[in-house]
Amino acid sequence: MIRNRQTATEAITANIPEEEKPVVYYIAGQSDSLTTTMGCNSICADWTRLAGGIYAQSLMEDPNATEVTAEEIFAVDPDVIIVGGTYQHKLVEELQTTEGWRDLKAVQNGRVYTNPYGAFAWDRFGLESYFQMDYALLCIQPELAQEAGISRESMVQEIIDFYHLMNGTELSYEQAGYMLDGLEPDGSMSDPDAAGGASQGGQSQGGQS
Repeated sequence: MIRNRQTATEAITANIPEEEKPVVYYIAGQSDSLTTTMGCNSICADWTRLAGGIYAQSLMEDPNATEVTAEEIFAVDPDVIIVGGTYQHKLVEELQTTEGWRDLKAVQNGRVYTNPYGAFAWDRFGLESYFQMDYALLCIQPELAQEAGISRESMVQEIIDFYHLMNGTELSYEQAGYMLDGLEPDGSMSDPDAAGGASQGGQSQGGQS
């Protein structure tokens, strides 16, 4: 299933000229650091490339570093920023309000996205990484995604069908939308600093940060 999705995504983005691909910076979001990422040898780099982006780490001094400097990020000036992890909502707010960071191209153009959670993080390992390729395509190449019939609405329906098939869970359209947005089942935003805080967080294309 994941292999078929990968092949389909590759076909959608195969003909994008290299010079037209947006640069994508991924923030890991497991802490409150804007400079913690994943290297080019990671699954995050893989889905970025599949979805027609250039992984920002590949343009930095150490392509496999997980800690970079603000100066390196500012020099790359990414077109798209995708924030994963439990701190993603807090980090998006920091990007939008912190001097220097708020001037980045991705922030100025409204192309900062958090990354959905289901049972596990979509952007890492596990069966739910099946969804990540379509989600990344929505963030990185939205016009190509639309041409391929991939939209927020199609992903919400796919989430409903997926969890019904996998474990018999019956999600409403609203609940599936909350999952896509990385929110709690009641639509609230979790706080990773709160005692017992959940690890959810994320916003979808169509719910831009």
